[in-house]
Amino acid sequence: MVFLVGMKIIAMAICLLPLTGCALGIGLVFSGLLYGLTRNPSAYDTVFGLSLLGMSLIEMFAFICLIAAFFVVYF
Repeated sequence: MVFLVGMKIIAMAICLLPLTGCALGIGLVFSGLLYGLTRNPSAYDTVFGLSLLGMSLIEMFAFICLIAAFFVVYF
């Protein structure tokens, strides 16, 4: 029984590892946004909308990782 609980905790930790990549990805998206806006401020509407789309896709992947981790532990 203790072995099973330990394995579930290790599996949850492995499921949560991609969250570091999600954090780095969001940082890269917004650093690219700031870089692009300093080079061409007139493209604000297009660049900002695309960066929000990219951030939402990265966040969706993060939520899927969290849901998978909780499924591993509780089911």
